[in-house]
Amino acid sequence: MCGSCGMVINGKPDLACRTLTSKFEDGQITLLPLPGFEIIGDLSVNTDKFMQALSKRVESWIHDVNAGNVDFNKLEECMDPDIMDEVYELERCVECEDNCPKKLPLQAQIAFLRRRMAMVK
Repeated sequence: MCGSCGMVINGKPDLACRTLTSKFEDGQITLLPLPGFEIIGDLSVNTDKFMQALSKRVESWIHDVNAGNVDFNKLEECMDPDIMDEVYELERCVECEDNCPKKLPLQAQIAFLRRRMAMVK
């Protein structure tokens, strides 16, 4: 999953998948797990609590604003499973659109989300 390769590389937080070893001229590379997270094993950390708290702070779920008066303090509404599959398909993206190893239909998914947003008035 994208972001799961986050670690401290030579003293700086970075993504291992985007870090070229050739940029370290002396050939010395030090890897450490990201600080502030529970260590799962080796360099893997549990980011679940952080991501849940972030999701709550930014309300990263879909609100049915067409339902009239929306109470943002109540629990989130259940989403139709078919719509959920369409919306969350892009979360599987590893940012490699031209050569996607998962064969995700990114352009179709973006168009779907635009159509859904256009329905909200």
